[in-house]
Amino acid sequence: MWALNNSCLSYFDPNIHQSKEEWEQKVKAAPVRIQWDPERDIHLEKLPYRSIQIGLSGIAVEKYINEWIVSITDITPLCKKIHLLTAENLEEAKFFCPLSFYIHSEV
Repeated sequence: MWALNNSCLSYFDPNIHQSKEEWEQKVKAAPVRIQWDPERDIHLEKLPYRSIQIGLSGIAVEKYINEWIVSITDITPLCKKIHLLTAENLEEAKFFCPLSFYIHSEV
């Protein structure tokens, strides 16, 4: 909840912000920035929906490192396997991807 309470959109939205100046002050002060980026399919092509991207700075980075991370898993071998399979067997490659990564894709 701390991250949301200390966040600001990374872009000016007149439906949310009273003025561009007010937004500029908030975005400079906010240690958490939020934006929406296109999701991508297994071929890294843009999908017709977006996922949240959250940027951290200052105290938010310290909190992320010291408080919010509970474990780290190296998925490099899995990603390499998926990459190789995209050329050999696309359906098998999809099997190893998170469901949300390809469920809406027309790959």
